[in-house]
Amino acid sequence: MGRVAEYSVEQIVDAGRSIEALEKRVTPFAIREQLGGGSPERIKEIWEQHLNQLKSENITELPNDEVELPTEIQDALEKNLKTASKQLISLTNGTFKVAMQVAEKRVKSTIDDFNNKIEELKEVEQDAFRAMGVSDRKIDDLQTEISTLNQRNEQHVAENSKLTGQLESLKERIVQLEAKEAEYSALQREFGKLEGQLEILKSS
Repeated sequence: MGRVAEYSVEQIVDAGRSIEALEKRVTPFAIREQLGGGSPERIKEIWEQHLNQLKSENITELPNDEVELPTEIQDALEKNLKTASKQLISLTNGTFKVAMQVAEKRVKSTIDDFNNKIEELKEVEQDAFRAMGVSDRKIDDLQTEISTLNQRNEQHVAENSKLTGQLESLKERIVQLEAKEAEYSALQREFGKLEGQLEILKSS
């Protein structure tokens, strides 16, 4: 039985980028379809590694430029910032306590729902991977069976050709025998005539 075709990391990443360029969602199955084969598990692993690498490359440090202000402006700014900060902290603490009490249950419920959906999607994905693997193996088995049947068919064609030749030879032999039989019948008739004539001559 043949093996499932494997593709290089570069081929898998290029296929994913091609799908992104078409503004379509990139999935292991979409990449597999783009390539024309391959292991879904391996494709998923390589694509996730590619995405993680992109994330790490895109992380940049924010600039830390400082502007020196006049003393009067700096003092007024700091005083205003302290006042605003106190008011903001007080407002934040009050709203935060209320928001936490109201949202805590909702957040927990939402997280639970998402976790359940993620688990379900993982199970569906694994089932799809297994089904894909079974399909690939069946395709390989069918290809092997087709190859075997083609070989047998070639053998049958050769045997039929041989039998056809033998049949033609037998037909020719039958024609020859029929001709011999006709000659033999003619000779018997001629011999009968001669015997009759001989009897006539003896009796005279």
